[in-house]
Amino acid sequence: MHDCLKIDELLAAILQDDVLLSVDVLAMSLACKTFHEPAMDRLWHTVDSELNLLRLLPDGIVRYRKTRGRDWQMGWTVTNIPAAEDWDRFKKYANRIRKLTWDTAASERIDPTLRLSLLDVMKLQYGNTAAFPNLQILAVAMNSVTSTEQWTVLTQPGLRTIATPSRNFAAVKRNDRDGYSIVRHLHYFNRSIVSIYFDCSVKLGRHAMKTMAQLPCLRKLAIVVDTSFERIDKLPGLTGIAFPALRFLQVAFMKSLVEPLDCSGATSFLQLLSSVPLKTLDVRLLDIVPTKDSLCAMLQAMAQFSATLKRCEVDVSTFWMPLHDGDKRKPAISFSAILAPLLSLAGSLTSLNLGGVALDIGRRHLHVFLNACRGVRMLHLGDSHLKTRSNLRLSDFAVIAACCPRLFSLALPMPHATPEDDGADYTESAAPSTHGLQRLQLSTRSIGATEDTSIVYAAARRVFPNALELQHYY
Repeated sequence: MHDCLKIDELLAAILQDDVLLSVDVLAMSLACKTFHEPAMDRLWHTVDSELNLLRLLPDGIVRYRKTRGRDWQMGWTVTNIPAAEDWDRFKKYANRIRKLTWDTAASERIDPTLRLSLLDVMKLQYGNTAAFPNLQILAVAMNSVTSTEQWTVLTQPGLRTIATPSRNFAAVKRNDRDGYSIVRHLHYFNRSIVSIYFDCSVKLGRHAMKTMAQLPCLRKLAIVVDTSFERIDKLPGLTGIAFPALRFLQVAFMKSLVEPLDCSGATSFLQLLSSVPLKTLDVRLLDIVPTKDSLCAMLQAMAQFSATLKRCEVDVSTFWMPLHDGDKRKPAISFSAILAPLLSLAGSLTSLNLGGVALDIGRRHLHVFLNACRGVRMLHLGDSHLKTRSNLRLSDFAVIAACCPRLFSLALPMPHATPEDDGADYTESAAPSTHGLQRLQLSTRSIGATEDTSIVYAAARRVFPNALELQHYY
């Protein structure tokens, strides 16, 4: 072996190469003693299943079984309490772990005789000491932790990120875990926490929000609020709160189809944070129907951060069809009505998805928006709502391409091929474009809603030659 491979820094750089697969790193660990320890550190850097940890315990501690849900998965039960020496191998590898996913609720079954979960057994061994002393990132299903004392086993004082695992929102039992106990533990024992990502399985009340606002190093916060269970803006006694280090905020408001709400909750929540100098703001409304006034108010609440914002995203979309359109008396929202608050975000706006909003899009006002928001990468306007209408023409494709050179995804109601803007002549006379748009969706009520959709798509292909075209009918 060449002497250069004995240099620790060089060997670490080789192992950090993303080209290497797990089997390659495993082969390196078995090649020689010099490679073994660094390679094992790489292999155990990320653990995405507790099954990998259970196999470190001696035989007879855990009983395995096959369970059948959507997919075949391994179920297990702790049947015996390990002796002190049985943890030696577990501790050796636990020290290597930097990123851990802990989701035992679906696979673990409590033994009726022992009546202890895996975390209970670990608590007996570790006491108030963290089982993973070098852990940096923890993704934990909140229903896997049944008591506040168990958090001391999973979280170590230097933990940087805590999150709930990424799952389908519809599959999450909403607000089933009090967020205050979690946040309070972080406040006392994990004050170095930098990022928090909570879905709607975590109930964030007044005390939880106030305690979270006191975390001195918290820079990134992403939360999902289910308005069916708790209106975060209606929490009693919650006034302006200041996060000393917060710079990234992503907040998603969910609502089921039962009783659609407007976006006033999002507005009130943003007003609570008015003193925070945010650099990145991402607001999402999922299955929520905004009115003109509530949408303008929310955009104005976002604009209060414009002095410090570097990146801003707005997403009003729906997961379920048909879309919320129960109130037939609600008119489409004129794009001109929301133009002023949008222009106040022009310098930072990178994504505007109003696909789930009924819009009345005037091309003149759209041109004003496009000239001001040249950095936008996603633009979806009313494409998923059957009440959207517009007077867009084929020539607007060229305007969009010229104003938004970085545009990646575009969704609009189908433009009209008028006699004054004949699609066939337009496509032949226009110069070929090199625009990098990747996704184009044009929506219409029915196949006969425009004069000739082939003319429209020919014009679109001329301006956006790299786009994948997706035609959508209501």
